[in-house]
Amino acid sequence: MSQPPYTDPQLLELLNNHSPKAMELIFRRHFAGMVQVVHRMIRDQGRAEDLVQDVFLKFWKQKDQLNIQISLKAYLRRSCVNACLDDIRKQKKKQFVDTETILPLIPDTQPDAAKQLENNELEQLINQTVDNLAPKCRTVFILSRKEQLSNKEIAEKLGITLKTVEAHITTALKKLRRVIKNNRI
Repeated sequence: MSQPPYTDPQLLELLNNHSPKAMELIFRRHFAGMVQVVHRMIRDQGRAEDLVQDVFLKFWKQKDQLNIQISLKAYLRRSCVNACLDDIRKQKKKQFVDTETILPLIPDTQPDAAKQLENNELEQLINQTVDNLAPKCRTVFILSRKEQLSNKEIAEKLGITLKTVEAHITTALKKLRRVIKNNRI
């Protein structure tokens, strides 16, 4: 009769005893599920697999320092979501905000150079304001304005409620309007 499969707590105990077999079993058990979690967020299978592999590599390297208080699956899921959000932030370093949806139209009576300078300053101010938003708020705002995802798509992609998405967008727009209003000449 074959031995029943190990439970996650048993695998963690084996991992604590430096069993390489434990890591292989953890990887086989959870890799596909974690790739699905990340893929739902970024919609890129290859990048999702890379991110999850990186999470497992980090997990292996830090196995001696791990103190998992929740389930192994929940720990790996949270690690994958965090890695995905970090990756999204890195991809968005040079953020673009569609200024036409935020700024009122500037009359064409200004000379081109002055108008361009003012537009550049306002765009820089907007990008700086977006950079200073809370991480989740910034991610939601970028997905809404730059990637033009619907609120429902954002909620599904980030695993949050539609109301939370709406609250983040409202917060971001209020901050942008306040900053723009306070910096207008």
